[in-house]
Amino acid sequence: MFFCNRLAKRAAMLGLLALPCASLSQFSFHSFNLGQVDWYDQGGGLAAPNSIWGRFGVEYTPDPSQTYYLNLSLGNSPTSPPYWAVQNAPLFFVDNGDFSIRTEMVELDLRGVGISPGMDWSSTYWGISIDTLPDLSAPSLGNVPASVFDFSWRAWDSPDELMPPGGLFTDPGIPLGVAGGVLQALSLATRRVMNGVQEHVNHCFAGSTARSLDWLNRTHNLNMGRTAQQMYDDLRAAGVSQPNADRTKARERWIRQKNAYARERSNNMIITKVWDSGGWLDPIPGITEEGGDFLTWLEREWRRGEDIELIYNWDNGGHIVTLVNLYKQGGKTFAEYRDDEEQGDDTKGDGLGGARYPAVKKREIFKDGDIYRFGSRSNRISWAVSESLVPEPGSITALACGIGFLIARRRRKQNG
Repeated sequence: MFFCNRLAKRAAMLGLLALPCASLSQFSFHSFNLGQVDWYDQGGGLAAPNSIWGRFGVEYTPDPSQTYYLNLSLGNSPTSPPYWAVQNAPLFFVDNGDFSIRTEMVELDLRGVGISPGMDWSSTYWGISIDTLPDLSAPSLGNVPASVFDFSWRAWDSPDELMPPGGLFTDPGIPLGVAGGVLQALSLATRRVMNGVQEHVNHCFAGSTARSLDWLNRTHNLNMGRTAQQMYDDLRAAGVSQPNADRTKARERWIRQKNAYARERSNNMIITKVWDSGGWLDPIPGITEEGGDFLTWLEREWRRGEDIELIYNWDNGGHIVTLVNLYKQGGKTFAEYRDDEEQGDDTKGDGLGGARYPAVKKREIFKDGDIYRFGSRSNRISWAVSESLVPEPGSITALACGIGFLIARRRRKQNG
C-alpha cells in the first residue's frame, strides 16, 4: 500500500499577494504567493527546516484563444542581479469553455537566490511578466519587497513491502522547477480538464483513477451516472487503496477492482493498461502490461487521448497523481497534474482555497541514467496506469484513415 500524503500537511497559513489585475485580451492575472518549505519526517519531527525548496502559486483567468507565458525574477535587493526563477511557464487556455479563475503552482530551487539549507527566506524582491510570446530575458526586479510564507511538507513512511522500513527523513532532494528553457511550449495533445477529488489519508490511487474515469465519462458521454467524487467513494468502498489483511502488496488487486468498476459502469467501453518499469507489478489477468522507455510510452498514450495515473516512489513512500497536461519546452518534458495534498481534510486540498491549494501543479519528467524521475532525483517513476475507450481513439483514427484510403483507391480504379 502507498502512503500518499506526499508534500502534505501545511502548518502555516498562506497569504495571497494581491496584484493589480494585468489584462491581456481576455487573460487576467490576479494574485500569487511565495513560500519556503520546511520538511517534516514520518513521525512529525522537523527534519529539514528552511530548505532550498520554494513554492510559487499563481491565480489567473485564462484566455480562451491562446497560451500565455509567465516569468518570475527574484532577488535580495532591488539592485541585485535577478534570478530568473520561473522561465516562460505556459498558462494554457482551457478547452471546456469554462474560463473561470484557475490556480497553479511550480516548485523553485532557492539556491539561485542565495539560499542554502537552513537559511530563513522571509522576504524577497520580485519581478513578474506575462506575455503572448516567450521572453528572452528575466523581468526587472521591483522596489517593494514581498513576504515569503512557510510551507510545512511531510515525508510519510510506507508499509509497502517493496519500500524500506520507515525512518528519519533527511534529504528532500533538489527541486527542478520551471527554469532553463525559453522556447515556446509545445503541448503534446489536448489538455485534460479534470475535476477535483477530496481523498482520505492514503487513498491516492482511488482518487487519481476517479478523476480520470470522470474525465472519460464527460468527454465521451458514457452516461456513467457518477461524479468524480462519487466514483472515488465507490472505489474506496470496494477496497481500492486499502492494504491486504496480511500486509502483502495490494496494487494488483487495486488495478483489477478499478478495471472491473470502470467496465461495469461504462458498459465495457473502458479498458485498462499498465506500464511497469520492471518488477513493481505482477501479471494481472485481463490487463495489458507494457514496458520499454517510459517517456516513449507516455507520449504515445497521451497523443491517443488516454488518461494516465503516474506512480512515483521515494526512499520511504510513494504517491499517485492524475496527469492533466504534457508538454515540451526548451528540450525538457513537463507534466501538469492534480492530487489532494491535504488528504483527510475536505476543506483543503485538491483545488480548494484559491492559490493556497492549486488545482494544477507542474513538474519536470527527466531521465537519470536508466531511471525516469518526477520533479526531483528522489522521486522515481515506478509504474503507470492508462484508461481508454474500446477501441482506443488512436485505433479509431487509423481505421478511419485506412477506410478512406481504400475508398479513394477504389474510386481511382473505377474512374481509370
